[in-house]
Amino acid sequence: MNVAKCAVMVFGGKDRDGSGLLYGGRTLPVVSEFKFLGTWFNKECQMKVAADKQAAAVWAAWAQVKPWAHERGLITLPHVMRQVIQTYVLPAALYGCQVWGPDMLCMNGTTRQVLGSSVQSALLAIYKSVLGVSPRAPSWCVLDEMSVRMVQFYWFRACANFWNKAVASTNPLMASVVKAQLCLTRRKTLGNTAWLSKFNKVLEGLCTRCISMSDTGAPMVGDANEWLRAWEEKASQMRAEGSAGDPTDPTNPHRTQSTYVQCFRTAPLPAHPPLHPYLKAGSTLDRDAVRNVARLRLTSHKLKVQTGREQGIPYEDRVCSRCGMDKVDDEAHLLLECEAMAPYRALSAVDEMLEKAGDSLHSLFAYEDATLMAQYVSMCMSLADEMADASLAASQARQGS
Repeated sequence: MNVAKCAVMVFGGKDRDGSGLLYGGRTLPVVSEFKFLGTWFNKECQMKVAADKQAAAVWAAWAQVKPWAHERGLITLPHVMRQVIQTYVLPAALYGCQVWGPDMLCMNGTTRQVLGSSVQSALLAIYKSVLGVSPRAPSWCVLDEMSVRMVQFYWFRACANFWNKAVASTNPLMASVVKAQLCLTRRKTLGNTAWLSKFNKVLEGLCTRCISMSDTGAPMVGDANEWLRAWEEKASQMRAEGSAGDPTDPTNPHRTQSTYVQCFRTAPLPAHPPLHPYLKAGSTLDRDAVRNVARLRLTSHKLKVQTGREQGIPYEDRVCSRCGMDKVDDEAHLLLECEAMAPYRALSAVDEMLEKAGDSLHSLFAYEDATLMAQYVSMCMSLADEMADASLAASQARQGS
């Protein structure tokens, strides 16, 4: 045994602090946290510590994969990078989650609480960098755009499969683990801290069947597919609650999410959305065009509807300064109405596309020629950016004088 890698940690100890223990004539240090078999533990038995530590592993995996993707020209292909992240980065977020997962699976909080774990934040930051959008882009929308699920889904699936395999196993050690969990859940003082109690609490929150017992009192294998369907329904319910309402209603506190779900999402709730074709266009679209489309869809643009919100300007006063139509400068106005974009709309192919789309953003983004759609959106975004930057420079010059 390597004494240099050993330490003493007292779990919830009140009578002793663990100091003074020797091994091989060497005093073992007393620590409040310790990494054992790749999973972190602390003396308060708070498994959230283990989950939070995995964020560093996610960033480390990304740091290894990113240069490799750059060298092979993959970093500009979002559909390829999605698969790279799912294959090489996501596993780092899942390591050991069968142990600490139930502590991190509450779905009864706010969206910020549910998506606020350090691991989920790390993955979201990586997805946003791949898309080239603002760090403030709405989390739910980014997950939908990349056609991925929240990391808690993968933790939940891993815990469900772990429990079922443990129950079905003939291994004596696993049988002992299952038996110990059953004994702990029946104790009045510690029952609610047992892994099985926490996992059952998650299942109760999903309004699905909890782990049941046979006539002999032995635990039964659960229906993992039913559990996962319940999880997806709960996630969709949360998503729907945050995206209801008219995006043009000044009183709607969720305008960005409402706009995305109603205008841009590639599948209606509760279905899991596939990747939009513009993200799979490959070499037919340059990196700037893909980035511009993603920015518009994920409110990472310079339109007044968003910049005015950040400046506290009332919704009805976020009027387009590029034209004289006196309309709120939102995504629909830019692409379907703004007079400054008239030269682009006059192009025959674009004119035909817009005629088929009518006044619907959803129809425009569902147009059969995704490359043409993306090129048109990118041209509009580039001109809007130039005009916004010029207006800002002129305003700063006036203030300086």
